Amino acid sequence: MQTGSRGTSAADEQKQSNGQTGLDTADALQRLHDDIETMLRGYEERFGRQYWAEKVRSSLVGTSTSPLGWFPVLASLLCALSLTVTGYYWSAGLLLALLLLTIAVVVRENNLRKTEIYRKLRTVLHEIRLGIRLCPEWTVDNYPHLCSPLSPCVTLQWTYRDGRVVNLPWALLVRGDHIVMRPGQVSPGSCQEVGGRGRRFKCGETYGLQQPTEPPVKPIARSPLPDLVCVVEATPYLDILRKSLDSFLARPKTIINQQRELLVSRCLQRWGFGVILFLTISIGILRNVGLYLQGKLPTNWMNVFLLNPTAAVLPLLPLVFPLLWVAINLWGVARLETLLSIPQAVMRAQAQKSFAEDLDTPTCDLDHVKLPRRTVFFYWWQLLKGRSELLGRSASVVQVLGTITALCCVDKKGILSWPNPTAEKVFFLRNAREGDHNTDQSEQSSLNSQ
Repeated sequence: MQTGSRGTSAADEQKQSNGQTGLDTADALQRLHDDIETMLRGYEERFGRQYWAEKVRSSLVGTSTSPLGWFPVLASLLCALSLTVTGYYWSAGLLLALLLLTIAVVVRENNLRKTEIYRKLRTVLHEIRLGIRLCPEWTVDNYPHLCSPLSPCVTLQWTYRDGRVVNLPWALLVRGDHIVMRPGQVSPGSCQEVGGRGRRFKCGETYGLQQPTEPPVKPIARSPLPDLVCVVEATPYLDILRKSLDSFLARPKTIINQQRELLVSRCLQRWGFGVILFLTISIGILRNVGLYLQGKLPTNWMNVFLLNPTAAVLPLLPLVFPLLWVAINLWGVARLETLLSIPQAVMRAQAQKSFAEDLDTPTCDLDHVKLPRRTVFFYWWQLLKGRSELLGRSASVVQVLGTITALCCVDKKGILSWPNPTAEKVFFLRNAREGDHNTDQSEQSSLNSQ
């Protein structure tokens, strides 16, 4: 790494000696690609060093996203042992086969969920490599205008690329880039002034007066602060990427997962299992001592204490439920991915409508869109193999969208002239258990604020 950094710094010095300020677009994209790939490889190697026992334990113990827990697995093993002791070998073998299949699918899904963002980053790296091949065809028109208004949503930075100043998003800045710091602008990362006093800026620091001055008693002429040309010392995107890789799994439980955990994992598989097992064993004890149905049914102790409780609790075991849960969730993500591939053609078909007609007529009725089954099945099969454009496993896109009760409004025809966090209308999600009087008061306060 030190040799590589020395080589890049020597190349930068050679370009500056030749009169070119900043980096070439191809060199900058290559540095961004190499920095992201180095960090990604470190996380992939860390995950690859985990033992299989640790991966199985993390899939079955202490996780709310897995449809299979350690208690149902233990109960299934005990039922298989009971069937083996009582002589039902085929039933025990079938039960073990289903259990192993379910565990394999759940562990694989958990591993795919943890590595989903790694595969997404590999797709991003492929796009960067494509940009490296096509960047010689880029012109100034491919970048946002230099006089574009500032927005907190899309952060742009004046940067020297290919010897000219362009408006570049922060995510594309790399170490060695020459940026133009204007007065009042926030630094995108750690950078140092080129020449001059060598002023340094930390990430998030605002360029302004170093020492506050007292306001003048009378109006006087002041010279404005000059623009500073600074060199970026570290790729700013790496800090954001590191935070994303460290915390992308730390998400709150979705409502669907909470309901599944309460109804299936606790009520049925734990409490229901315990109650039914207690009742069957209690009745078996009464039968064994001759206080219940003596002489009418066989009272063999193996049938009473092993076979009957096993047959009673067997319907509560999660033999097929985890497989169906995974398949249905991925089917929902596949339908969503298919739906996202439709609107472009719909918008092109509706492009000939007039402005007034667009205001009164919706562009498409999403409630009655017929999705092609072959396309849905294709995306579903790709999801099963771990290939998808969406983060369907880690982000739980379908479950989150399925619990949304309101959406925000935008201005005019739904087209914002520039990203702006101060929207004209904002809808707040509220708890359905609140009273109607609270709703009326909130609506009245919203109208008054508007």
